Amino acid sequence: MHAAMPDAGSPTRPAAVPSIRFDRTKYGRQLLADACDIRSLPHFITTPLAHRLRFYEIALVADGDGWLELDGSTIAIDRRLLILTRPGEIRRWRLDTPRRLDGVLAFFEGDFINEFFADPRFLETLPVVAAPAAQRSVALAPADFNRLADMIGAMREELDCLRADTSHALRAETYRLLIAAQRLMTARADLPADRSRALARRFQDLVEDGFADDSRVSHYAAHLHVTARHLNFCVQAATGRSASDVIAQRLFLECRRLLLHSQMSMHEIADGDHRLVPGDGRIADAMAQEIVGELVEAVTSRFIEDRN
Repeated sequence: MHAAMPDAGSPTRPAAVPSIRFDRTKYGRQLLADACDIRSLPHFITTPLAHRLRFYEIALVADGDGWLELDGSTIAIDRRLLILTRPGEIRRWRLDTPRRLDGVLAFFEGDFINEFFADPRFLETLPVVAAPAAQRSVALAPADFNRLADMIGAMREELDCLRADTSHALRAETYRLLIAAQRLMTARADLPADRSRALARRFQDLVEDGFADDSRVSHYAAHLHVTARHLNFCVQAATGRSASDVIAQRLFLECRRLLLHSQMSMHEIADGDHRLVPGDGRIADAMAQEIVGELVEAVTSRFIEDRN
């Protein structure tokens, strides 16, 4: 069992987010892997309390409702769901019915796998681990869910009857579980809807890097080796916004930051080295009016607070 152990912090300034550490001596001797039912952990956090794990966790959710916030991403909780959490990520369960959450867990420290391969970053190179939080969950078919649950079941059986080579058996099952999860997530990424989401994510990454230099959809479509029409279709399906809207909103965000937090005028932003404002003067005026409105509101609120 793993239990919540807040970071030490200082006597006057405790850590804001509690950390859950791995109990290496739960079974009387040092083991770096464990497996159990979710409901067998009396201190498993199912309330909306932000917390961090200091180890890897593979959760097979058999049943549940609500959401899991994981490192800035939101994962819908449903039946037969696989979720992988990395050490240090902030997560928060937002369950409609906390008592309904059911499933099995396998959790382990990074050294458990890395030391065997004599590579301190081995786990980080696995695609299933390296993927961002939003891509580390997948809904499973019943047969696939049962197959992975059997692997965790084998780990639990090993832990019920420790042997001299138990660590090796647990490591083998853990690695099998990781590779099986990786293959299932890869297969899911090959579905048409997920290819659209993957293309949209690549587009958003390119916009983040190049919005100040080029705001044409065709420019990004050429870099992604697709037509502008296909790119727009995929972005619309994945985000609910057109590709041009994504670019315009990123430009707007940067203009807002510069107006609120620098001494630059809208003219300087539009005509200087930044050149962030689209060429249409009406668009620039609209952006300026909206941003200035936010600035006036913020200053007014601060003035009222200071007076009170």
